[in-house]
Amino acid sequence: NRTIAVGAADTAICYTWATCNTCVVTPPPPPPVPVNVTFQVESPDSTPVHIQGSWNWGSFPGAAMTLVSGTKYTVTLPLMPNAPYEFKFNNGVAPTFEALTPNMPCTNGNAQYTNRTLALGGADTTICFTWATCNTCPVVPPPTPINVKFAVQGTDSTPVYVFGNWNNWNNFPGAPMTFNASNGTYEATVSLAKGATIEYLYVNGTSTKEILDSNWTCTNNNPQYTNRKTTLGQVDTTLCNRWASCNACTPLGINNITNSSVNIVLNNNFIQLNSKTVNNVQGLEIFDIVGKQIFASNGNVKTNENISVNLNNNTIYLVRVKEGNNYFTVKAILK
Repeated sequence: NRTIAVGAADTAICYTWATCNTCVVTPPPPPPVPVNVTFQVESPDSTPVHIQGSWNWGSFPGAAMTLVSGTKYTVTLPLMPNAPYEFKFNNGVAPTFEALTPNMPCTNGNAQYTNRTLALGGADTTICFTWATCNTCPVVPPPTPINVKFAVQGTDSTPVYVFGNWNNWNNFPGAPMTFNASNGTYEATVSLAKGATIEYLYVNGTSTKEILDSNWTCTNNNPQYTNRKTTLGQVDTTLCNRWASCNACTPLGINNITNSSVNIVLNNNFIQLNSKTVNNVQGLEIFDIVGKQIFASNGNVKTNENISVNLNNNTIYLVRVKEGNNYFTVKAILK
């Protein structure tokens, strides 16, 4: 078998088949970006109104639709582009599907599971049907959404995603987030309805959700499915959180700690906070240059003592120290 000695950082290798000849690594293509599909239905015979589709048949009754005009209901869902979908509207307190027959031209022709079909292209799309018919109806533009930038600091692995109820929790692990080195956050922007109440979580690594306490004020207080919860306003906004906490993001910059009273010494196997005036600090974190958390203390850290870590030579690290209620971050290079 081939062998590899894996270090502490992400890596990529390429070989020619059946040889030890290396080849140039071709980065994998970025994940497809969802397109927004606005579904509208006119004149359902009861309320509430939902839509369920092949993007998540297991979520009955599906995504809730809101009244947009007269007897017309609407919802906008992000779906993967250039793919076929099936869907169906349902309504009522005890939800029932609209009655469709397989001879209708807008259906899949399946006598047992008669659903509407959609051949989605690569652009945002809006469709409108009259309830239980193939008759199209005039589209009513939904309210203009706002852009919500989600940002998270202190994740413990990569890649990073934001996962929320705006698409009925149907695209796990969620929207991919990109690293912003200027402030040490992973970020993704999602268009959402003004005034909407949303629930969401951050996900990283091999699809690991952050763990929240249902007693925290930033959550939905549901002990079984504990998610972050917030109500949006009427304008574009940014929601910036520390991983697995209700703390807001903290500024990232190259600062001195208590008038330079603490100096940081890095080694492959340890980090030491040297000080003649400070006995301990309240927290210590180390991140690599792409924001992956390499080390985090579990509380106070004594100064002038070696703290075991595993770091690489010729690597840039961001070392963040908490002193009192303040965070200070320095950029350090281990040569």
